Amino acid sequence: MKKGKILFTLFFLVLYCLKSSAQSPQKTYSEIYNLHFTMKLDSGGVYPWMDNLAYVSCSMPGYAESSDRLLYRKMYTKGFPFTDRLRSELYQRILLPIHSENEGRIEVECKGENLKSVSLLLDGISREEKIVCSDTIQFIPDTCLSTVSHKFALNNVELLNIRIQAEGVPNENADIIFSGINIWIGGKSIDEFPVREISTLSLPENISYIPINSHTGEGLGEIDNLKNHRIIGLGESIHGNSSIKNLKNQIIFEAIEKQNCRLVLLEMPLEASLAYNRFIHDEQYVIDSLLFPGQLIDPQMQDLLGNLRLYNSRKKEADKVRLLGMDYNSVYSSTQNSSITIFDFITQLNESGKIPEVDEFALLLMEKDWSAAVAFLKSHQTSIQQLLTADEIDCITHILTLSQKMGEDQALRTINRDSVMFLNTKFLIEKYSYYPGAKTVICAHTTHLNPVSTYPALTCKPFGAYLKETYGDDYTSLLFLVANGERIANDLDYYRKYLPLKESPENSLEYLLSSFDATTFFLPLTPDFNKLVVSRFIGSHYSYQEFFPYNLYQRAEGVFFIKGAKQHLSDKSGLLISEFLNRTVLIYKRRQEVLKEIQKRKISSIGFNLNN
Repeated sequence: MKKGKILFTLFFLVLYCLKSSAQSPQKTYSEIYNLHFTMKLDSGGVYPWMDNLAYVSCSMPGYAESSDRLLYRKMYTKGFPFTDRLRSELYQRILLPIHSENEGRIEVECKGENLKSVSLLLDGISREEKIVCSDTIQFIPDTCLSTVSHKFALNNVELLNIRIQAEGVPNENADIIFSGINIWIGGKSIDEFPVREISTLSLPENISYIPINSHTGEGLGEIDNLKNHRIIGLGESIHGNSSIKNLKNQIIFEAIEKQNCRLVLLEMPLEASLAYNRFIHDEQYVIDSLLFPGQLIDPQMQDLLGNLRLYNSRKKEADKVRLLGMDYNSVYSSTQNSSITIFDFITQLNESGKIPEVDEFALLLMEKDWSAAVAFLKSHQTSIQQLLTADEIDCITHILTLSQKMGEDQALRTINRDSVMFLNTKFLIEKYSYYPGAKTVICAHTTHLNPVSTYPALTCKPFGAYLKETYGDDYTSLLFLVANGERIANDLDYYRKYLPLKESPENSLEYLLSSFDATTFFLPLTPDFNKLVVSRFIGSHYSYQEFFPYNLYQRAEGVFFIKGAKQHLSDKSGLLISEFLNRTVLIYKRRQEVLKEIQKRKISSIGFNLNN
């Protein structure tokens, strides 16, 4: 009888387990990382394939029918307005399963038409987030589904980075259609392994951190990472979070008032920042509300500008702070580029003075070749300096020369952003923050400021890597993380839109730091963090996934963490794409009117000179 009860109980336990298993099947690598390119949001994928935003205007996404399912397609139609050929790059990073194999294999099944080349780029990445092996396989797919296969090394590889680049024949309709990717670890399909997840981070009980009063800045003076480095990179993990912006402002003024910082650089085009720098130096200057509407100058930026203007008003010229951008206008079109931004800035300044040399310089800025404008600026510097400061002339000369050197190709201009950020920063530091003891604070997204990798943004050498190579230990990269709150990113309906952050998963660094007593604090990253951890990353565009695996110890020397409070977003407005387009039209119309006025003045001046 007793034996029967035991068997009966075991029967129901087995039945329960089978039922539970049927209700909650374990997802495979193919599902989690979307290796079969199922692009539906409800497909179960956790880490979607990402588009390299540099090529986003060089193809259109779509689907192609097959016998059993729809296949993902990237296509180009001749006459497409932004490019003369198909160009595309999809990328994915996979946390590989625990294994003891030395070699893996990848198969890519795809097809296409009128393709000039397709490249499969593989990077094997270690737990320190360093590339330990790389391979590039070039091929041209058949017009029918076909497979390309390649072996890759697995020694010390924790992450597999996959990029698929495609380029079409110029001026021909072209497409590439993806069926799927298969990966083998040794001789075993990756789907036979349990999907690996980053384990919950554990830290020593005696780990030290520095509490910070976010209202007064108390505690910032105790942070060695701020005191012991000449160039401080303040890297945000998300854009548009008010708590992060408030704390950054506190750090900036700590550096200015107590650590001899005289140069603050923002992630904005150098040419656009001339208006900000003029505002904090010239008490009569008013920022153009059409070029810089309220949605772009948020309360934290208003505070920064107002406080810097007040600070500079009390200082001698040599002790004043400069606020400039280290980015550039990566867009190159007839309505948006570096020279047009400068045109808008100088013509607003010249409204009352109407200095002829400034008018002539403005006309030259509207020419395709900017070298004549640069030459004119140099040869007429004395006259133009009645309106523009020496700083403005130097910055305009630099950015016009550099921006033109980057060419007109939109994709390459975007890919080269981080290198341009470095060249701008090097120029500005050597000019304005070169003397002993002078500090520079740089505020940007951590994807640029960290010295290791731009992942999960588009793949290129990060700005921070250039800084580390050039300045060594003089440069430090610091990271801002927040438990919750809001962020701003672009989506299909808004040019910029505020959205709430997702809850932090239990294995994330944000979740762990939320258990600390302090509301806001600084945590130096010790070797305890020299491993892959899960942390939040959100760039300029909306992404379904917010958390990714990184080695933050390699990327940053310390973390500013803010527990924050859940935000009510009803009082926060984004900028609709329609509003952005309307504003662009208004700026264009005003620019054309200004251009006509300048041309009239020039004709009148020529007529006057002829009559005399």
